Amino acid sequence: MRETADIIIREASNKDLENISVCHINSFPKQFQTCMGSKWLKAFYKVYIIDKESIVLVADKSGIGIIGFIIGGPTRIYSEFMRRALYRYWYLLMFGFIRSRIVRKTLIAELVKES
Repeated sequence: MRETADIIIREASNKDLENISVCHINSFPKQFQTCMGSKWLKAFYKVYIIDKESIVLVADKSGIGIIGFIIGGPTRIYSEFMRRALYRYWYLLMFGFIRSRIVRKTLIAELVKES
């Protein structure tokens, strides 16, 4: 944990998922993950929080809460999440595909890459 003035940099936990999701939505309004919604984002970031080879840090400002975050880890985490998401979150993918051009474009690119 690192402390600067009234901001603490610390490892994220599952308790932070809602705030990380909100921060992501506010920071990346027209990105694929954002278009998939809060439930998707929480599931996505949870995979990184749980994985032993990744790191998720949050900037926690006193009196405000999480004002930023950073993630890092092996590329396999993203690939594994997307593969599992096809089965676990198919309804979110379908809804996103119907409603968002960004989601359609990204999903088609992912499917082409896998074949």
